[in-house]
Amino acid sequence: MKYQFLGEASPASLVASLQAQNWWGEIIGPHGSGKSTLLQSLREPLEAAGRRVEQYTMHNDEKRLAVSGTVLKSWGPDTLVVVDGYEQLGGWNRSALKRICRQHGTGLLITAHEPAGLPVLYRTSVTLDLARTLVRELLPPGSDVVRDEDVSHSMDRWKGNLREVFFELYDLYESRRAN
Repeated sequence: MKYQFLGEASPASLVASLQAQNWWGEIIGPHGSGKSTLLQSLREPLEAAGRRVEQYTMHNDEKRLAVSGTVLKSWGPDTLVVVDGYEQLGGWNRSALKRICRQHGTGLLITAHEPAGLPVLYRTSVTLDLARTLVRELLPPGSDVVRDEDVSHSMDRWKGNLREVFFELYDLYESRRAN
């Protein structure tokens, strides 16, 4: 699924902004608001802009970036280090990563739930209208198995976490479809 921008932003405009920020930036947003999806939507335009993307996805309880010495030596001015879930890194490891990126002249793009000290590139958010639109796009044409009020209830229950909304509505779709 491609990231659905609210407002006038686009992959091209974000790449241009990131370039103007010397390839350093952060994408900020709450859980399930599309930060990872946005990163995937940016990958091709970043590569088209001459960036060699080195992406790392952090998971719960990971405090260090798993980068081999060989990979680290390959980082250079055309490299963009992308860290999805940056806040998972410990404070010392965040500082070390920034220092290493500066030493190698690489760009650094991160996702986080709160600002982490890099220039803000974009803030993700989910509206009820956007959630309804995305659910309709995922359903088979003409399907009324999942209704707008189901999306509203799920958005309330999950406080706008679209990832959890999708999981819940998938289960609802399967249970109603089976009946």
